[in-house]
Amino acid sequence: MVLLGRWSLNVVPCPVCKGTVIGVAIDEDSISNAPRVPVLVPANCKKGHAVILFVDGPFAIRDGEAAGDAAQLEGKKSSLDRA
Repeated sequence: MVLLGRWSLNVVPCPVCKGTVIGVAIDEDSISNAPRVPVLVPANCKKGHAVILFVDGPFAIRDGEAAGDAAQLEGKKSSLDRA
């Protein structure tokens, strides 16, 4: 859904507790003008877990990870590359 240049993203399961991540809105410009997609979008689930959502060009959530897991570890592909 689009509201004055902001997109409301779909409800997705929390990667930590399998609850729901809801109410995430993103500015249209942050996706359409991004130098690289997917774009990382911080969010919280209903229970307060910090998550990172990977949002692609058509404003679809491609993947989600716990915020602590989204950090790149030496010798492993980054979360962005895996998405």
